[in-house]
Amino acid sequence: MNRFWWLINLKRPDKVSEGQPDCCPDLGPDCGIDMMQISTRINFLTPKRFLNGPANYGRTHSALMLAAVLILGAPLVAKANAQNSVPGVSVKTDLSEYRTRGNLPGVSRQTVTTRFLRLAQNRPGSVNHPTGNPPKRTKPKIPAGTFKLIIDLANQPKKDKPPKTRPPKKTAKPKYKPKKKTKSATKKSRKPRRTQTANTPRRSPVGNLPLRREREVVVFLATDRPADLANELAETYQLELLDRYDSIVLEGSLQRYRVSGTGNIDVALNALRNDNRVDVATYNSIFYAQEQSRKYARIEAQYALKKIKLVRAHDISRGRDVKVAVIDSGIDLTHPDISESIVNSYNAVQDSEYRAHPHGTAIAGIISANGEVQGVAPMAKLLAVRAFFTGNKKRPAETSSFILMRGIDWAYDKGARIFNLSFAGPHDPLLKKMLNRISKKDGVLIAAAGNGGIKAGPAYPGAYRNVLAVTAIDEADKLYKMANRGHYVFASAPGVDILVTSPEKKYRFSSGTSLAAAHVSGLVALLRATNPTLSGKEIRRIVEKTSFDLGPKGRDKQFGAGRVDANASLRQMPRTAKK
Repeated sequence: MNRFWWLINLKRPDKVSEGQPDCCPDLGPDCGIDMMQISTRINFLTPKRFLNGPANYGRTHSALMLAAVLILGAPLVAKANAQNSVPGVSVKTDLSEYRTRGNLPGVSRQTVTTRFLRLAQNRPGSVNHPTGNPPKRTKPKIPAGTFKLIIDLANQPKKDKPPKTRPPKKTAKPKYKPKKKTKSATKKSRKPRRTQTANTPRRSPVGNLPLRREREVVVFLATDRPADLANELAETYQLELLDRYDSIVLEGSLQRYRVSGTGNIDVALNALRNDNRVDVATYNSIFYAQEQSRKYARIEAQYALKKIKLVRAHDISRGRDVKVAVIDSGIDLTHPDISESIVNSYNAVQDSEYRAHPHGTAIAGIISANGEVQGVAPMAKLLAVRAFFTGNKKRPAETSSFILMRGIDWAYDKGARIFNLSFAGPHDPLLKKMLNRISKKDGVLIAAAGNGGIKAGPAYPGAYRNVLAVTAIDEADKLYKMANRGHYVFASAPGVDILVTSPEKKYRFSSGTSLAAAHVSGLVALLRATNPTLSGKEIRRIVEKTSFDLGPKGRDKQFGAGRVDANASLRQMPRTAKK
């Protein structure tokens, strides 16, 4: 109790009685404690001072003092009230003496009186309590079934709440354009591209067919070489001389060798290329005719005449007396639609018998037929060159680069300046050299773009710069599904379900880029008949400029410059000869 008394007298230690005992077990007149003294000692418990707390002890000490007053102050008041008052007199009467003492510093008399009245009246067991004895607390009654309801609710599975997603932050657009990133010097270098060599193309232009003759090489020797050099090379490198001829276009001789014994063709070819006496040495490449025959077609017969506008073009030119070389398989020389157009023929294969083949007969009919089938240049003159083997029925007609060059040489010697090359194969340096020389002498070379499909590589000779590679389209101007793609494609022409001539005086429907190339060869014959002085470059420019654009705008890898237009081409050039 003395500790509690010390806490009460913190604010006014000078008012504490010097003879105050250490403890107060009983409250009475001898104790020396007066309730008025207690009231004057706890004036600091006003709301303002309780919140702020004593300056020396903080809020924690103020809370302790308040708890002590609430616990011990009420019994003291009750004891004093029982001794100094009569029944029916309130505590307020006992405080009348306190009111006459005057104001205490910082506390009003009304405030102190109200505090003590609340403390005495609301304390349980006090005489001023409304009931004297407050009712005892009883446990509330729980309705039946409450615990079962709580258990059922607890056993219910929790529903997975969807995760809260915040909306994306809106980024303000920059008021200025960011600077373009410059390539840093530390950027990883890309892998070098695989270069396509002459003999190992990345993708075959003719599918799974072989690209060269087994163990055969072709060697070109210029005219200034010794006459017996061919035999010396055969003895030095263990080669067998199979065939040879003198080329008019190349101005030299071509020798065809076979590697004898167990020799390696690659080793022999490298040795020939390193020999200073040899001008060119290469493989004997294989080329194939580009055609797929059909027994029927549900289209209007010869729709190609309308597609390239031949009816109006024939009013200007019909290709009179222009020689066109058809380097192909054997042509049926007796077919009534083309027999009058063929002026000469040559068997570059040099076998014992001449065989007519559907591919060569169809190409000749598209260029200059004049009967049931109408050709593009019906008055042109054909030089029929048989340069393909046709014995293997499982493969299309095929030939070698050596035979092709011999046939081209013959046609050039006979005066042909337009060459239809409806075949495809790998790159061959000797064939390229021959075609470049013909092009420089105002020769026009037209070749098939290839039937290898969308994944096939460039098909030669169409992929050479001086050759016009033609792809095939159908009646609706759609690209032939088996046609090759590439930047080398020059133009498009009808080549799907074309009505063509066939051996034994027959007709059939056929498709392929070979037939499209034949349409352009006939168009070039019309231009040359109108103006024989036109160079190969001028003809190329006229045909490209007057073609109807297909596919993407401008020249593309699928259709080239577009579908050729014979009428527009003839009307875009000056005419110096009659039709």
